[in-house]
Amino acid sequence: MTYDTDKHLDLLAHESLEIGKMALYWGIGAFLSEKDLAEGKDIELINDKEKMLKFYQTLDKELGESAKTVLEARKLFQNHKIDKEKTFKLYSAAYIAVQKVFFKILSEMKQCNF
Repeated sequence: MTYDTDKHLDLLAHESLEIGKMALYWGIGAFLSEKDLAEGKDIELINDKEKMLKFYQTLDKELGESAKTVLEARKLFQNHKIDKEKTFKLYSAAYIAVQKVFFKILSEMKQCNF
């Protein structure tokens, strides 16, 4: 989508936050082992944002920074939706998170025999 950021910065901020959150949730399932998933570690990470942040920071520096930006924006959303710099940083973080998770899922799919 395209937005006139002078008029609809809040829409871009909201969409970026939602996409970033979804990428982080999907990433948990993509990056955890089958054993960790069976033990419910995914639910633990989704319920504890600090643990989720540490998970991503340990996994990949760039993804960890993106996760930090998305999770902080979640707490301080009122500030993000009126500040262009913060909104663009959030957009970039969401894009990086989606890209990293997508490529992890794609690499897993390549290993499967369909």
